Amino acid sequence: MVDDAYVAKLTEVLSQPLDFETFEGILRSNIPELYKRSRVTGTFQCSHEYVINLLEALRAKLYVYLKEGHLLENNYINLWFLFSQTSLRNDATLSSFIALLEQSYATYDVTQKERFIFAHLLFVLKMANGEGVKCLSWFMGEHLWFDGKSYHLMDANAQALRSFCESFEIPVEWVIQGLADSLDVERFLKASYATRMGIGTWILGFFWQIKGFENHASWRDILYPVLKQLFVTCKERGMMEEVMNLHFLMSHIVTNRIQTQEEMKEFNIEIEEEASAFYAKWAEEQKLSLPKTSLHVKKKIALVKDRIVENSPFKVEFSLLSALSENEDFKKNYELIVYSMAIIEKSLDDERCIESIRNLGFEVRCVAFESLNPKTNFQSHLTRALAIRHDMQKNEIDTMIVVNNNTPIASFLLSTRSCVKQIFWSHGNFEYDVLGIDKRMSHFSAETKFKFSLFDIPILEQFSNPQSDFFEKEAINIRKKWAGKRILGSIGRLIKLDSDVYLEALSKILSNNPNTIYLACGKGDMQNIREKLIRYHIDEERFIFTGFVNPHLYGYVIDYYLDTFPLHSGEALNEYIAKGRVPLILLNKNHIAKDTYIRLGMLDSLEKIHAFSVEEYVKIANYILSDDTIFEKVKKNMILFAKQVSEKLLEIKKTVDDFVNIVEEANHA
Repeated sequence: MVDDAYVAKLTEVLSQPLDFETFEGILRSNIPELYKRSRVTGTFQCSHEYVINLLEALRAKLYVYLKEGHLLENNYINLWFLFSQTSLRNDATLSSFIALLEQSYATYDVTQKERFIFAHLLFVLKMANGEGVKCLSWFMGEHLWFDGKSYHLMDANAQALRSFCESFEIPVEWVIQGLADSLDVERFLKASYATRMGIGTWILGFFWQIKGFENHASWRDILYPVLKQLFVTCKERGMMEEVMNLHFLMSHIVTNRIQTQEEMKEFNIEIEEEASAFYAKWAEEQKLSLPKTSLHVKKKIALVKDRIVENSPFKVEFSLLSALSENEDFKKNYELIVYSMAIIEKSLDDERCIESIRNLGFEVRCVAFESLNPKTNFQSHLTRALAIRHDMQKNEIDTMIVVNNNTPIASFLLSTRSCVKQIFWSHGNFEYDVLGIDKRMSHFSAETKFKFSLFDIPILEQFSNPQSDFFEKEAINIRKKWAGKRILGSIGRLIKLDSDVYLEALSKILSNNPNTIYLACGKGDMQNIREKLIRYHIDEERFIFTGFVNPHLYGYVIDYYLDTFPLHSGEALNEYIAKGRVPLILLNKNHIAKDTYIRLGMLDSLEKIHAFSVEEYVKIANYILSDDTIFEKVKKNMILFAKQVSEKLLEIKKTVDDFVNIVEEANHA
């Protein structure tokens, strides 16, 4: 075979007596060639016996040099690409040596740097002793117990570890399993406070960010049950800081993959209700102050957000603030203050967004950010929550509106009764239910047992359709890649595409319309979706992952926006419609839009943008795509519709009135 001679010769060289310096020189000169040869098929093109001989020679040398007192550099972990090619039999002598090192490692707590070296050495020896995936998972899990700041000094931003995972395409399941196995309850409880709190930073600040790892299904399937057990344990022991830290971790891992209201309800029962009761009890035990009714001339409203960045929720909320800022009656009778929870675990607040809110005349309070401790590699959710709570009571806020859910700070503020009246504003979760919610409101509807007060918000054109002429021209160049094709697609987090029922429907549409392609625009886990593409016979040459895109540009690239379900697109869909483009949206069979179609006598028509069943969704898409004349007719109607909506939304007084009525209903409840 092609690599026989090369591998045999290298084995012969390594089997000779060599001093350590010469050995390392041989490795340095041969590693690139070995890597290149094994990358083609994942292993050498030689007999299995030759591979075994090479690895055993390499293993013997490593053991000899360690016995002589030589130290292996941490980059020896990169020998993984060699030792992972086959499984060696355990060497009894090396196994005994590893056992001694493990005993020392388990009890060693003098310096982080030496533990860091210990962990790398054990990983190298275990992989050389045939432990394979087991030792790799162990090595990954051990990182959770390193102090982040100390680790940074040893491996700036953990670049070596990130490079290792990405270069060797380490499966995310192996890594997450290692993290889960490492999180032993007893070890967690015995660890220092800083170590326990730093675990979240490792998981979300590092491992979650590795290419291909973000929002993978294994986070929820493998790690969530382990975190939930730790959450219960900490709750039973009254460990407030740890409970909030784990609450945030679980919320991030689970809700980023949630697609249905039923799943949201399940998470609410498992975590939110438990956390809420715990926070309320803790506040009572700590005798936290309760809010007092004020006698202001102007009633004070606090709008509390997780962070202030230009995402979809911000566009909705800023559009509301813009409408409120132009209403003299509102300004005469109300004072509104915006609070940021400073969830820096996701991102820092955007100073430009903060300034734009202030320019509307509203105060922005950043007391949570000011409470952060720059000397630690983790931040306390409790400290941030208490800072906001204290400041709201100091400012005698009458009504708090929480526009974020499933975060410990949101649940804490509501559950501990931070203000006299408290409103939850849903941006998609209609099953969020914790103590202290007096009223619920939203700018769109969904089926739920809870009563929500609804109001329309005119989205500002700076968000819905900016620089339309420029983007329309740019889109022409992009569309040339798929000249002659009708371009279908959607824009948003890829988790919204990870739906069997949606991809099965899409398969039928693509199959019936061979002149179409589909653009999957957004970031996220592609692996699960690719597996489903195979299952539903969707050719990946016609289903194109674009990565993150500018929604205003691709709003003109996509001809026909097939909205995802059961988890729908967010503001990207509204922005698409504002451009007069053609969407198809699956609504619940009891949705209010159905009454409109009945009234217009269009319920049985296929020239529409709403479907009320998956079967109708496929039928409408196939009909509209069957003839360019039909498509253009629907497109003209959409342009007219977008213009009418734009003109209607200029009447912002109703938005303000509806918002004020919701606040007043809460105040008088």
